[in-house]
Amino acid sequence: MKIKRDKIDTVFSNLVRERAEWVCEVCKKFFPEGRRQALHCSHFYSRRHRGLRWHPVNAAAMCFGCHDHLGGNPVEFARWVEKHLGKPAAGKLRRWSKRIVKFSKPEREEIHAFLKDELSRITCLRGFGALGRIEIQTAPIILERLDA
Repeated sequence: MKIKRDKIDTVFSNLVRERAEWVCEVCKKFFPEGRRQALHCSHFYSRRHRGLRWHPVNAAAMCFGCHDHLGGNPVEFARWVEKHLGKPAAGKLRRWSKRIVKFSKPEREEIHAFLKDELSRITCLRGFGALGRIEIQTAPIILERLDA
C-alpha cells in the first residue's frame, strides 16, 4: 500500500536533505542545484509509523542508488542505521517504532509550521556560510507523544 505524501512530508524531505548539505549520507555523493530530486529522504522506519514520520532521527538523505540498495537489503540497512545513529539511538528508535501515535489536524499544522521554521533556520545558517551537517530540532508535539 502506497502512503500518500502531504505538505508536511515535502517540507520534512527538504529539511533532511538540507541538513545533509545535499550529500548522500551513505556514499557521500553531492547533488547540486538542478539534480537535487535524485537525493531522497529515506525513512528508517516507514512513514506509516506516524510518531516517527517527521522525526529527524528516523531519516537520512540518500541517493537513489543507496536508497534502492539498502531498501532491498533490510539486514544491511539495519546495520547501516545502527552504525549511523549509534546503538543507543537505534535502540530508542526501534522502541518508538512500536508506539501507536496519531496527530489531530491542528497538531499536524503545528508540526508543519515547526518544520518550515527549521528549514528556514538551516537555510539561513547556510546563507551565513555554515557547512556540513546541521542538526534538526524535533517538533515538541512529536517528542511529547513518543515520551509519553
